[in-house]
Amino acid sequence: MVRIDRKVIVFILGFFISALIFSQEKQVGPVEKLREEILAVYQAKGESGLREFFKKSKNRISNKFIVDFAEAGVNERKEEWLKACEIMAEEKRDEKTLADVYYKIGTYFLFITDFKKAFEYYENSLPLYVRINDLVGKGNIFLKEGTIYYYKGDGAKALEMFEKALPFYTKTNDHLGQGNYYFRKAEYYFNISDNIKALEMYEKALVFLERQKDMLNKVIFYGVKEIFMQIRENTQKHLNCMTQHFLFLKKKNITLV
Repeated sequence: MVRIDRKVIVFILGFFISALIFSQEKQVGPVEKLREEILAVYQAKGESGLREFFKKSKNRISNKFIVDFAEAGVNERKEEWLKACEIMAEEKRDEKTLADVYYKIGTYFLFITDFKKAFEYYENSLPLYVRINDLVGKGNIFLKEGTIYYYKGDGAKALEMFEKALPFYTKTNDHLGQGNYYFRKAEYYFNISDNIKALEMYEKALVFLERQKDMLNKVIFYGVKEIFMQIRENTQKHLNCMTQHFLFLKKKNITLV
């Protein structure tokens, strides 16, 4: 039987269960032009200049545009883009938009391991989600804060936050949220060498993630399925499958975080 280095599996697993985004093909047309225009103003005139520009151009700048722009900032690791989105969301005065932008900025800082700033932005986002009764938004905040505690080594607090997230996903029948909840718990149990419990969590996660239709979640599903098979069967064959999976993602320019 081939012995698999636990550190290798944990490293690979970390990529998959943290994967919330992947690179998009560069947008063309009016959206890209508007983004470039906004960034040019921000770079030349700073925050006050961007606020003035927004007031004059707000009919062209929708809530969705701002949130999508922030998502692109996370994907491309562009803090300047995210700051511009934060300014525009504040000017827009729409609580859902502002909450989503704060959430995405928090995720950016989580990805670059600035946990203090990540937590601050998540905490800014939470009361907005509470006010507008966005259940999935609240669940996402608790799950992300649990992830911060997990990476800081506080497993007990991480599990507490994960458990706070689940009822919101269950109530809304949010399959992605439920899948991610079980992912995080599987990661926790695997890290403390409780493989039986980890496999139980993986199996539950796969039930939910297999229902996802979009490209990103299919990537996550098949990647985690390979990890599941690797742990269960402990064979070099499936480790090789995971290696091929990473090569495929690289070839397709898909970034897992």
